[in-house]
Amino acid sequence: MSSVPTDLITDILCRLPVKTLLRFKCVSKPWGSLIDDSKFAKLHLHQSLKTNPNTKLILDNCRESDEMAYSVDFDSLSNLQQLRRPFPVEARPFCCNKYHSRIFGSCHGLLAVYHRESGIALWNPTTRKCHYLPPLGDDLTKDYDYHPGYHYDQNTVLGFGYDVSNDDYKVVKMLRSKTEKCFQVMVYSLKANSWKRIKDCPYDIYTNYNDGAYVNGALHWTGDTVGDENYYAKLIFALHLGTEEFYEVPEAEIEFRDFDYKNAGELGGCLCVFRDGSTGMVGDNVVLWVMKEYGVKESWKQLIYLSRDDWEMMINIFHTRVVGYSKSGGKILLDDGDFKPAWFNLESQTGETFYVQDILLRLPVKPLLRFKCLSKQWGSLINDSNFAKLHLHQSLKSNTNVKLLLDNITENDENTYSVDFNSFNNLMQFPRPFTTEWNKNQSRIFGSCNGLVAVYHRQAGIALWNPSTRKCHYLPALDDDIIMDHDVNPDYEYDNNTILGFGHDDISNDYKVVEMLRSRTSNRFKVMIYSMKSNSWKRIQDCPYDIPYNYNDGAYTNGSLHWVGDKINDVSGGGGTLIFALDLGTEEFWRIPTCEADSMPFYYKNVGVLGGCLCVFRDCSDCSGMDHVVLWVMKEYGVKESWNGLIYLIRDNWMTNIFHTRALAYSRNGDKILVDDGSSSPAWFVIEDESGERLCIPGAPQFFSATIYVDSLVSVN
Repeated sequence: MSSVPTDLITDILCRLPVKTLLRFKCVSKPWGSLIDDSKFAKLHLHQSLKTNPNTKLILDNCRESDEMAYSVDFDSLSNLQQLRRPFPVEARPFCCNKYHSRIFGSCHGLLAVYHRESGIALWNPTTRKCHYLPPLGDDLTKDYDYHPGYHYDQNTVLGFGYDVSNDDYKVVKMLRSKTEKCFQVMVYSLKANSWKRIKDCPYDIYTNYNDGAYVNGALHWTGDTVGDENYYAKLIFALHLGTEEFYEVPEAEIEFRDFDYKNAGELGGCLCVFRDGSTGMVGDNVVLWVMKEYGVKESWKQLIYLSRDDWEMMINIFHTRVVGYSKSGGKILLDDGDFKPAWFNLESQTGETFYVQDILLRLPVKPLLRFKCLSKQWGSLINDSNFAKLHLHQSLKSNTNVKLLLDNITENDENTYSVDFNSFNNLMQFPRPFTTEWNKNQSRIFGSCNGLVAVYHRQAGIALWNPSTRKCHYLPALDDDIIMDHDVNPDYEYDNNTILGFGHDDISNDYKVVEMLRSRTSNRFKVMIYSMKSNSWKRIQDCPYDIPYNYNDGAYTNGSLHWVGDKINDVSGGGGTLIFALDLGTEEFWRIPTCEADSMPFYYKNVGVLGGCLCVFRDCSDCSGMDHVVLWVMKEYGVKESWNGLIYLIRDNWMTNIFHTRALAYSRNGDKILVDDGSSSPAWFVIEDESGERLCIPGAPQFFSATIYVDSLVSVN
């Protein structure tokens, strides 16, 4: 790395999240010194503010005593993390209340936290660092008119922001004087680590709806002139953190002036304010105004209108404040501080509640299992079967939480391995459902559906396994009369006389395992179906097709399992002249319309699923002796004309067991296909130049077979 210019390293590191940077400090002393440097911190902040990639949402539990705060990525609502708050929650006989500690400001990644008894702390939740401010002197607090019964104490007004001119972070605390009935103003400087008193506030705040909103180097509140006893906020005023002078913000020209300002805030870098538009004729409502150009009276613009009657999700409507725009800018996140935040759709002027569930649904299973312990409410939610379905739906819709399950194919190994499919990171190993004996091929994976994996063991039977939750269910054994008539071939990994498949019956919402056993007496396949709902096997009609060569397990798509086979008593000898399916809902067999490529004879090999579409490898080897196969994809299920030839593979040094090759998945950007021949390890096939490269995963077995599955909470019972 010494040959890489420092400027380039700095430019790269500036674009990384803080969590990654903290790990990289250990790479070398120069990197540690660079990342610890205050100039680098400013460069990183500037890059984050410019490109907006590291924006987080801090969640505060407002219903339960909770020593934790929670953080998620704002754009994706994913990557939920819990953070220990600066002040502990105390369990008092009549006051076990998290409101003793609350966040009252955020600026450049620093949060200002207020605790009634313990004071104020500046906290960086990303680095987990915290600085507790020195207390105010007795001479500054002895005249304080304290109101202990309120969450937002009307007589304590707070704000936090950045003084650009002095490169200093400042906390403002205004305390109402008992004797003078005005607000005494204290300003804390992080540089000096001390408080000082400035001139008293020339405005009054009768109803404290918000903490200071930091915009344009100043903190903003709503209030009124001193001595006006109407108890309404008729103006917006500001304290400039550089000059430490108060001033009044110019208001919009509004036809009907009889209104009350509520929460001042910041939206997209602009000052904004909620205005109470309620009258005797109209129910409780507020209007959000935004100042598009700071300080310019004419730039005020009305943006949204909220009515308590129409918007029941925003209960505490007069305390509503803006949090921020969505990534697309089409929605605004609002918070009333009492229930849950809500999205307001600017186009439709409608709202949707922002649930914690929306965040949890985007998480992998591993953190969800940890979060079950946070509270009874979260535990009940995550354990609910409906939540498992929603989580699965979110993963399938967004193509996230996709895993690659790796099976060691050359060594006795009681473990299976898993990696994230998109990044091939986070390699994990965990025990297989069946104990490995002298030959690991006695246990193999034969299906994957919705996060459940089906595992077959020749002697012990079949298990349904969720690798994410580590739960496993062993299926009951087949009846003796079926087993006794089974013409088993014990010497093959893929026994031609034992055909397997696993999928989901959408009609009855049931997971089903199919086991077809060739009868010794009739030479036809007896078909047994296991239902997870009933936890039992049943026999259906015999398979109307033959499978001379078992190259694959059933490929599940569109509610059916698919295999390649022949007509019964076909003596052509080639095998694989057709594709047939078993509908798991109707439990009927049917034939898939096949592709008409050319007049050259061919045989089907492995059938599979690629990008949600049925696919099949077709053996096109000719008398030249050059073994090769072509992958065909059925773009529209059941439509014969939609078959499309996609890739052409020749037996060579990167794909040796070519007739057992199966397609696993497209790469994330769709330019490559992961294929697996079951004999060495999977390989990427590059569609554009038809080249191949072996998949190499550090820490994984040298030779492995792979299965795609999705991280899910789906139960095996």
